[in-house]
Amino acid sequence: MKNKIIILTLIFLFAGSIVMGLTLINLTPDEAYESAAENNIQFEVDELNLELMQIAYEKTLKSASILALNNYSGQLVKYYNPYISETNLIAKEMENTRSRKQLEIDIISTSISLESALLAYDEADTSYSQAATSYNEALADPTVSSSDELSLKYAMESLKISLHQAQNNMESAQHRLDDIVGQDGVSVLLPVEYSSPYVIEQDKVYESALETNIGIFKSKRSAMAAEIKFDIAEKYYDNDEEIYISALAGFKNAELAYDKSLVSLEMNVLDDINNLKNKFDSIALAELYKKIKLDEYNAAKSQFNAGILSENQFDSAEDTYITSQKQLESKIHDYILASMRFTMDYGYDF
Repeated sequence: MKNKIIILTLIFLFAGSIVMGLTLINLTPDEAYESAAENNIQFEVDELNLELMQIAYEKTLKSASILALNNYSGQLVKYYNPYISETNLIAKEMENTRSRKQLEIDIISTSISLESALLAYDEADTSYSQAATSYNEALADPTVSSSDELSLKYAMESLKISLHQAQNNMESAQHRLDDIVGQDGVSVLLPVEYSSPYVIEQDKVYESALETNIGIFKSKRSAMAAEIKFDIAEKYYDNDEEIYISALAGFKNAELAYDKSLVSLEMNVLDDINNLKNKFDSIALAELYKKIKLDEYNAAKSQFNAGILSENQFDSAEDTYITSQKQLESKIHDYILASMRFTMDYGYDF
């Protein structure tokens, strides 16, 4: 199964490269990511911003140790401000890590889009060639009426427009991939190996997300920062004063927001695991469908060779089998992308 899928993909990649006049640079996903990371200016900007936040954090710590006074504002400088600055710094580190994981996904996703565009171009090219052949045969056949000739010409010209659009889409997809990777004429070998989601342990995904999910991290730190601020306010103000009440309200709101984020996380984990299972099960269904169409194709081939099946019927069986291969490949890639996003969102690899 995997060999057939890979061969099918490479055939269309090669055909597309001829149309676009390219000499393909064949890369593995890791090689494509390495090239993309080297040419990604946003990564450089992210690192510079991280350095600036590190400097800001160090300044905040210095202020906390030197300038803090024994009053409400001074205690905020000493305890609250450093905590906020540290939160921002850690969140930025997490965001930079996520950006790199997102780049991996973008490479695979764009490569899949390119493959789809190549397949669409091949189908459009085949349809146009068949229509052009039918029209030229009609021109050479004196029994074909002028009305039928015009209809065949219309069909041919319509398919020609579709072919040009398919070529534009293919070239656009290639340019998008080239832009991400930072090289011209890139071809990325799409992954075909994957693991079952039925091995995923929901509790462990939840635990992992508590440590790695940026949204959860920010929500938790906001609640803890609000608690620090309230503790300071409680030390310096009576419970009927505005600053005390404001700090208490902020603390309660932050706690409530964090609790809600935990509930939402638990629901999202369950939903996303079930989503992965549905996509995984659809692969098995597509594999079964391909086996059915393979059996039908083999039977049609035997009947065609025996002279009891027409060429059109045999071609139809062959086309259906090829379509089943494409559908299976699409299901696999859809699941692999979903798995990559799952790992990025929850920090759980499987």
